Amino acid sequence: MGGLTAIFVLVPNKEKLNVVKIYAHKGDAVTLYVLHKNPVFFELEKRVYPTVYKLWRYPHVLPAFTTWPPVLQKLAGGADLMLPGVVVPPSGLPEVKKGDFCAVKVVSNRAPVAVGIWTATMSNAEMQGLGMKGRGVSIFHTYMDSLWTLDKMQHCHQLVFPGQPPIVKKGHIEPIDISVASRSSNKQIQP
Repeated sequence: MGGLTAIFVLVPNKEKLNVVKIYAHKGDAVTLYVLHKNPVFFELEKRVYPTVYKLWRYPHVLPAFTTWPPVLQKLAGGADLMLPGVVVPPSGLPEVKKGDFCAVKVVSNRAPVAVGIWTATMSNAEMQGLGMKGRGVSIFHTYMDSLWTLDKMQHCHQLVFPGQPPIVKKGHIEPIDISVASRSSNKQIQP
């Protein structure tokens, strides 16, 4: 789902949607669509993306790729999701084409933590056959970035990793102990 269609489907008819223009750190003009003081969509290069906040309310709106908790820190620091960091579930990877919107989740949590576009050009079978090398998702927004931390953001979901306290408490982000998940990448998760 893309463009303004996403906005009309995910925002109730009678709700007031404010439009705010900001500039990203690289100088790109970004339009924010704000509902109840929370950014729910952003427009970049004439494409409208849901924010992580909106994806937490509608977690199945985009195909999602799963990664390990330590990768989240890299994504929040501006990295893209590389294929070696993608966890292949028993059901296989979502079917997407280059340029499709997608979300990123962490193992053991259904809440998306990032949104971007799929950049790989190979099929899922080709990627797995070649050892999952290269870029997977070009990340535009994560839940710990500047868009997420806008002043009026409301707490809507706790992000919890097994064996650790929540990293979102009362609307504030807590540091993550990244030593917990020292697993090798590309291992399949067992149900």
